[in-house]
Amino acid sequence: MPIKKIQVVILFVNLVFIIICAINIMELVEILIYREPYPFGAEFFGPYSIYKSQQIYVTFKFVFTTIIIAMLVFSASRFRIMFWLLAFFNVCLALYTFLSF
Repeated sequence: MPIKKIQVVILFVNLVFIIICAINIMELVEILIYREPYPFGAEFFGPYSIYKSQQIYVTFKFVFTTIIIAMLVFSASRFRIMFWLLAFFNVCLALYTFLSF
């Protein structure tokens, strides 16, 4: 059975999201378990930044990671439209992180 182009694209996108998910989990472990000092609440960050408080940051990272895991589940099923919808939502969340800095 030949591999279709869409399968290669989804595989590549999944690899990127697996790497992002691993990075997010490592950050959450550093904050929650090792109590790494992050500059939460610094005057440098804007009023709508996710870095304004540790609770907002942890919640944002948890939601972001949960959506990535859901994307990986949907990519293995026949619900590809849900995969792309969640991918779009995650890209919007990532852009919000950069724009609200």
